[in-house]
Amino acid sequence: MKPKMIARNSYLLIRNILLWLILRPKKVAPQDLTIKSILAIRIDRIGDLVLSTPAIKALREYFPKAKIYVLVKKGNETLLKGSRFVDSVIVYNNFFDTLKLLHKYQFDLAIDLLMDYPIKPTFLAYFSRAKLRAGFSVIGKKRLFDISAKPRTTKKHISEYMLDLASSIIKFCLGKDVDFSQFEPEIFINGEEEKEMKRFLQEKGILEEDLLVGIHPGGYYPTQRWPIENFSQLADRLIEEFKVRIVIVGSFQEKTLVDKMISLMNHKSAIKAVGFSLDRLAALISLMDVFACNNSGPLHIAAAVNIPTVSTMGPTDQVLWRPRGKNHIVIRQNLFCSPCNRGICKNHNCMELIAVDDVVGAVKKQLESSVGKAKSEKYIPRRD
Repeated sequence: MKPKMIARNSYLLIRNILLWLILRPKKVAPQDLTIKSILAIRIDRIGDLVLSTPAIKALREYFPKAKIYVLVKKGNETLLKGSRFVDSVIVYNNFFDTLKLLHKYQFDLAIDLLMDYPIKPTFLAYFSRAKLRAGFSVIGKKRLFDISAKPRTTKKHISEYMLDLASSIIKFCLGKDVDFSQFEPEIFINGEEEKEMKRFLQEKGILEEDLLVGIHPGGYYPTQRWPIENFSQLADRLIEEFKVRIVIVGSFQEKTLVDKMISLMNHKSAIKAVGFSLDRLAALISLMDVFACNNSGPLHIAAAVNIPTVSTMGPTDQVLWRPRGKNHIVIRQNLFCSPCNRGICKNHNCMELIAVDDVVGAVKKQLESSVGKAKSEKYIPRRD
């Protein structure tokens, strides 16, 4: 076992012992509670927040009179703008300031939606002074929750695990067995942001009848990123073969990556859309015909606004993290070491072996099946 893994396991063992010795959870009976306010905690990445929206929708359906608040990391708050399932969004600042703020709300129910070992969101739920705390029974956390959901041994999509937790909450509070299998991630597009993004495209010379392909070359971990040279070749091929217009998106932190992609392209007509707030990004993606990217937050945004996607996947577990819905193509290599879930890897074959031809072919397939007949006949060559 590697030293890093030994250190992690030792930390978790000591943490679990301390939690067991120090914390004394009280037992709460369902009949003692009326759920008028709910806090859902999701202070991690964009994709995790998007994939938690089905669970939030489920809570809204079964607690229609409750006010639902979602605690998110700074920058993610606009993603829930206009949501019909959320009453208010709270932005995480730091642990103690945020906890002080949460105390003012006097929540009836606080939910930690993270199905992993980090303890911060668990402590936020536990010390929020909520009457009832809920979360996943993983890595010793069960002791801090009144309601817990133990992930099933059969692996499934991460959004389905979120729905399992919502089901456990509803079972405890209302005594109802429910099935949310039809619930999918959903992001609401604000009309003003949509108009603004249409103006943005018009100012860049994009016509309504143009084929529009979005590309996001970034990813949270280096191992999640297809080589930037490949994305440049992909964009050039799509322009040459299908006369598409290309929009390259990225965060402020990905500006250098986007600039490098553009510099490597032969065609300099690509439009750069960097640093947009997430509500504007979602509105922009919703105007595209196809979205091509790595497995990343923007991928899940695209799926949530019903845009066909083509994505690359290497170290990420596709069962857990593939885009939800039917109109998506995931391209990956079935190597013996995949999925490894590593953030950094010296041998990056799982991504480097994905051929540009395969991604071009997948984008073409999506264009043929998703765009209108007039667009298809004008731009996409017929198959022999």
